[in-house]
Amino acid sequence: MTITLTEKEQCELWEEAQMNSLQNPEPDEFIYQVPRQLGKGYVREIEVYPNLWLTISDSEYHDDVLVKIPQSNHPLQFGVYVLGIYADNTLISGAGVQRSRTFENLEFQRNVDIQIHMPPEL
Repeated sequence: MTITLTEKEQCELWEEAQMNSLQNPEPDEFIYQVPRQLGKGYVREIEVYPNLWLTISDSEYHDDVLVKIPQSNHPLQFGVYVLGIYADNTLISGAGVQRSRTFENLEFQRNVDIQIHMPPEL
């Protein structure tokens, strides 16, 4: 089965999941559990320098999940996909306007990635 969500719907699920997530170990570190309705795993965000974020995620979804993301402003982003559908791929995304797109998580496909987000002036 495929679940299709808007970005707003996905954010609402993640906000609800935050209430059930682990306590944050450090003031500049956040750990979010994947919403139970969608799968299992976590996303860990660490502010390693003001406005410089390291994100580590390890997740597996129960169903195929498509998230429709509208055009938006986007930070500078570097990513490495360690395991999953995009394994052995890297990502460099320039700051500016990100065109609308659909992001896909496949059913029972474990995904592990590491990303760095920062404003272009940094």
